Amino acid sequence: MSASALGLALAFPRTDWSGVAWVLVAPVIVVALTRGPGGAFGWGWLFGGIFFLILLRWLGFTFEVYSAIPWPLTWGPILLLAAYCGLYVGLFAAVVSWLGRRRSPTLALLVTPFLWVAGEWVRGRLMGGFPWGALGYSQYLRLPVIQIAELGGVHAVSFVLLAVNAAVAGCLVQGWRRALAGVGVAAALVGATLGFGMIRLAEPPAPGQVRVAVIQPSIAQPLKGDPDYIISVVERDHIAGYECHGPTPLTEGTFDLYWIVVDPAAQKRGYGRLLLRAAEEDATKRGGRLLLIETSSQPAYDATVRFYKRNGYRLEARVHDFYHRGDDKLILAKDLPAAP
Repeated sequence: MSASALGLALAFPRTDWSGVAWVLVAPVIVVALTRGPGGAFGWGWLFGGIFFLILLRWLGFTFEVYSAIPWPLTWGPILLLAAYCGLYVGLFAAVVSWLGRRRSPTLALLVTPFLWVAGEWVRGRLMGGFPWGALGYSQYLRLPVIQIAELGGVHAVSFVLLAVNAAVAGCLVQGWRRALAGVGVAAALVGATLGFGMIRLAEPPAPGQVRVAVIQPSIAQPLKGDPDYIISVVERDHIAGYECHGPTPLTEGTFDLYWIVVDPAAQKRGYGRLLLRAAEEDATKRGGRLLLIETSSQPAYDATVRFYKRNGYRLEARVHDFYHRGDDKLILAKDLPAAP
């Protein structure tokens, strides 16, 4: 059971072994169907506690940075939170066990996805909510799988995963006829999920529209929420480009455009201009009056310089031999309009 909990935790970043999430809840279901509710609760709580303890290890750094709790005492609140979250897995196992004994194992397996999702939903809302570690999040890299979140959020993805885990557990505790029926139901559900996902991914954006998303950058924990780093992303079936800008330290109303990148396969479609305009508009809203961009004087960047000049930027300064001999730093600038 401990090995299964460890394996399930590895389905999440950074290991991202998302495939194990389809089978590693099955041991909890099997234990629940072969033991009484009390024993099932204990094993489920152990499984959940270990799973969340591994998943919440990042909190150690957070406590060290934002609290006065010395290490190793920082593991105290982490253990308590993991134990609390693990309770939901214990309760899930106890209810599955009770249904298996009082009604039938088949009914218990059928309601397993509903029970798991109900637990995730309650945990995400009770006492302010703590939705961390919902099983569906493990599939974030599997785009055809997660499109179903459009219909029911992350819990819809969790539901599909639990249906497959229940079918796997059924193969271990039921006769072959009922087990085969369970596999058929799970296969149909997965097929429908993938079919829906492929259809949604194949749909082009409406004419004249481009999907734009904002992502959380992977930066050091103390910098999260720092207004000095604002990122915009343009997305069309995949991330086609992004930009990062922010206020220049020790200045009043001056902003820097740190990066603006467009996938070569997506160039010549106006994405660079769209990202540049997004940076300018955001800087203006934040009281910016001047936006600066730095680039190289090498011939490979001539098109980049022309792009900025076409969009109203002027060459403000040149720092000779900045990057290396013969490679100057060019500083381009644009005055931003006053915020409305």
